[in-house]
Amino acid sequence: MVTRDIIVIGASAGGVEALLQLAAGLPSDLGASLFVTVHFPRTSESVLPQLLNRAGPLPALHPGDGDRIERHCIYVAPPDRHLLVMSDDMRLSREPVEHGHRPAIDPMFRSAALAHGNRVIGVVLSGNQDDGTTGMQAIVTRGGVGVAQDPDEAMYPSMPGSTIAHGMASHVVALGDMTTLLLRLVGEEVPGAATADKTG
Repeated sequence: MVTRDIIVIGASAGGVEALLQLAAGLPSDLGASLFVTVHFPRTSESVLPQLLNRAGPLPALHPGDGDRIERHCIYVAPPDRHLLVMSDDMRLSREPVEHGHRPAIDPMFRSAALAHGNRVIGVVLSGNQDDGTTGMQAIVTRGGVGVAQDPDEAMYPSMPGSTIAHGMASHVVALGDMTTLLLRLVGEEVPGAATADKTG
């Protein structure tokens, strides 16, 4: 049985608080792998994995280039690297900045869509501007599901608002309801094999 087991989450300004709340509600036996990109200055150090480890039961870490994907883990893009989700492993890329950022959300979303097709759940949380919108289009086009935080409650509504305005969010939910939604989506069977494009 093929289920939705790849969750990619993008956030920016105000998104760390949202991520911590989300992580606190996810169970340790969640049947999926989670990948997170938050906009950080390229020269900064990230303590987000430590914060996520304290917030909830799922282990969080910065992956190394080529690390294999395991379930029940949260993989966080490190500063100055795009996190790319491949078929079985992850790549850390220094390809050009997008939307003024590296890491950026769109490269992670696009790579997950290309590798995992209809198994992907994309989530856009609080943030400025529109990073994540075109990446979410790739997810939805290949049969995945788009989820956006309700802009009315987001600290910075532009990013989820852009996803919604472009018709890329199948679900618009408050953070308090997002855990329940993700658990339901992860348990859903999807038809056939993942609709992936290995040539991308």
